[in-house]
Amino acid sequence: MLFHSMSYLACLSDSCADLAIRPGKTGKPAERYTQREGSALESLARVLDDARLKPAVFRDGVTVLLGFPHLQLVVVPWQDGVSRPSEFDGLAREMFIEQFGPDSEHWTITIEQAGYGQARVAVSVDPDWLDQIRTVLKSARLRMAACRPLILEASLRFRQRLADNCLFMLVEPSAVSCLNRADGGWREAITLSRPEGMPLGKTLHAVQVMVGDIHKPMMVVSNDGLDDDVRPDDAVTWLGSAHPWLDRSST
Repeated sequence: MLFHSMSYLACLSDSCADLAIRPGKTGKPAERYTQREGSALESLARVLDDARLKPAVFRDGVTVLLGFPHLQLVVVPWQDGVSRPSEFDGLAREMFIEQFGPDSEHWTITIEQAGYGQARVAVSVDPDWLDQIRTVLKSARLRMAACRPLILEASLRFRQRLADNCLFMLVEPSAVSCLNRADGGWREAITLSRPEGMPLGKTLHAVQVMVGDIHKPMMVVSNDGLDDDVRPDDAVTWLGSAHPWLDRSST
């Protein structure tokens, strides 16, 4: 069957690659493919091969979502007298260099839009890494249309459900990233590596300790669901996957 158009979503987290494909204007759910062996780029190449891309009159570009460890994350606090995007970029770059070293000086920075007086989430990505992703996509006759941080994609999806005071957590195969939310705004960003075999509940508690508030409610996002040792309750709210195309029910 020849589709008029096809839309693509690729999610890279650690060495895992998820690919979701949706035929345009058909109402059909997205097809999801996953690879977890080798490097992230190797997994991406394999998952594109597994999908056996269907012919289409028009192929939309691929929206790429990046997770740990393919980007760095900070929260840039509001500062009086700073209003222009270039000024926020400069503040963010200083924070990245301070926290992650001089290699981040030349990384590409994206800053989340926020209202006056509010802190902003900033993300930095190695431009060479983005070029490598483009090369893999090009080999499958695809192009990168957009690249977004996985955690910001998740926060955008659930923005109407986020409590004003909570720990917004993104669970990935080898890490948990957390945005500490207070009085309706972001306060700090923390990423904690998750050793293989470490129970998720223990990792979430460790993040609470790092934040300094073990009683703050957690709102959790994961493309793979919650582990058996974590049950949604008053302290943990399970939101879903970072993007609707990655929901298990969409496949």
